[in-house]
Amino acid sequence: GIGAQPERHIAVGDGVEEFAAHTVSLLLDPARREVMGRAGREFVRQHHRWDTELDRLEAELLEVAGAIHAPG
Repeated sequence: GIGAQPERHIAVGDGVEEFAAHTVSLLLDPARREVMGRAGREFVRQHHRWDTELDRLEAELLEVAGAIHAPG
């Protein structure tokens, strides 16, 4: 997963109906929607910034490329 906490940073459902119910619940509760939206944005800002994610992706790609081109 991405490390976000359900009901704090994100809405999670085990199926389409449950996810839809969470979505409707947020649509009907502006205060909760605002709190979860702010928490979600802050979580992403802290843990999934482009610069750090791209560095991690580059390292993984270089590792895979090295394994492909390694002798033996």
